[in-house]
Amino acid sequence: MQISKCSKKLQCLLSFLSILSPSFALTQTFVITHAAGRMGKLLASQIREGALLYGDNHDSPTPVKIRAVVRSDEEAKSVLCDLAGMVTRDGITSHRETDWLETVVIGDISLEENVNRLEKVFDGATGAVLCDASHNELVQSEEDGKWSLRVPGIESKEHSNRLSAEIDAATKSKSLEHVILRSSMGLFLNKRGLDFEWSPSQKEVIIEAVKAMGGDEALLGPRRAEEALESSGLDFSILRLGAL
Repeated sequence: MQISKCSKKLQCLLSFLSILSPSFALTQTFVITHAAGRMGKLLASQIREGALLYGDNHDSPTPVKIRAVVRSDEEAKSVLCDLAGMVTRDGITSHRETDWLETVVIGDISLEENVNRLEKVFDGATGAVLCDASHNELVQSEEDGKWSLRVPGIESKEHSNRLSAEIDAATKSKSLEHVILRSSMGLFLNKRGLDFEWSPSQKEVIIEAVKAMGGDEALLGPRRAEEALESSGLDFSILRLGAL
């Protein structure tokens, strides 16, 4: 059920990926941040599948490479096991070896060494999808099976700091052709605000959208990220999603 709900958002995001390159004529590298999340894993697998099915370079066994950025060794293992597959040898289970998927563990972004590693992540990459914006989640109750919205709390600041660092690092890349930012529903108010001549019904929808995403405070991080990306000089697209 969770995968199904996420897939609807994924279809929108994948449509933006055609901006990066329509042909996959040469092996390209795509960076995905927050890659251990549901959307990050689905993006990686779908980009890989699309390159194999629709790419021009059918003779290459690896028309696309995914560089998955995660926060811990546990997240890296999760990504590799889910996307590359698992194998058991001598009673020990591990992920299969693969040449199209690379995981990069970057922990505390306040450490200078991790900031430097983050900058290297984008070296040689053609495109990037930044998924670290904090977002609300649809959570199913174990008791009655009902779905409810979970508004991000303390982790919102952590995600916002990482996202800001990712944009800074991407700005220094000389190879990136396009960056896609997964942002948040409700931020169109950045451009026009409630003083714009909205109809009463439009204004009601806008106010409810902001409330649904946790209010102005919860949207502060994604708002700053959008502003930073817009002033970065990078070619970019912003996709504002609702709850995942």
